[in-house]
Amino acid sequence: MHEHMSSKRLEIYLPEPLFKKTMDGDHLFYCTVKAAFTRIGFQVDVLQSTAANMIASLQSDAYILYHRKSPSTANALEARPSYFGPFWAIDKTAAHRDKRVYLEKFDPTTVPLDRAKGFFSNWSKKLVGTPPNYTETGFVLVAMQGQILRRRSWQSMPPIQMLEQLINAETKRRILIKLHPGETYSNLAIDQIQSMTDDRVELVEGDITAMIGACDYTVSMNSAVSFKGLLHRKPGVLFGDMDCHHIFQNISANRNTIDCVDQVLASSTPFDQYVYWFLYRHMINARRDWAGELILSHCANLGWDLGGYKPSEFRPS
Repeated sequence: MHEHMSSKRLEIYLPEPLFKKTMDGDHLFYCTVKAAFTRIGFQVDVLQSTAANMIASLQSDAYILYHRKSPSTANALEARPSYFGPFWAIDKTAAHRDKRVYLEKFDPTTVPLDRAKGFFSNWSKKLVGTPPNYTETGFVLVAMQGQILRRRSWQSMPPIQMLEQLINAETKRRILIKLHPGETYSNLAIDQIQSMTDDRVELVEGDITAMIGACDYTVSMNSAVSFKGLLHRKPGVLFGDMDCHHIFQNISANRNTIDCVDQVLASSTPFDQYVYWFLYRHMINARRDWAGELILSHCANLGWDLGGYKPSEFRPS
């Protein structure tokens, strides 16, 4: 329990347009948060995450929920959408390697296969369907993110070095490089990538869903493309910290690129069990009837005193 907390007060800080949608009752997740805490007697205030409000939040004696911002005080948590669909995460940090699910051990034998197969089939149909045809198959898909010339704290190396190591390690397949459509790349960055291209290594445009469906495996620092690949039953190699690292070949785990590339297709990957374990057991599906109860449970498990209220014993199995 945080002794300096004012009892039963929650402040939710949201950017536009989430703030307006929540105030209008149109944002499923944050309206569910508000309703769940109101139901157990909390005063809930929804505030815009302006610079002034964010500074003021550091002195608040309420519990704080930020949207996609790593908390810096003991009374605060962060909420963010997971990789797709209605799934959300609540945690004490935005840093992947410190998240609760990152630190959990995945054991496929604890996951009922029949239930996992049904869950996987349902969501792969909703989110993947039949991928559009791509012009080729049997390649490696590299999903690039931003700032490719420098190494950030959660990366094992600069992204440009990731490309270099992959090209040296993967000698059997073509390597297709896809830039992030939401990032801006300097001329120097583009020139460095172009200098690595040849008949086997190509910088491409195109439908990312089609590319995921046609590739042999994915490579990224920690792109959502890697997780989406799991729904296409595509294994992958990660060069950075990612909360869903458990079934990927991971260079950050002090393993070299050649070993990871050699192993990525060498053994069967429990896609069904893992997607079920990660999304159903560890994320919050805002569309389910029990989403409010899960939100309260996650917050209680992360140290919030809910004023004597005990979340129900329901836990995803």
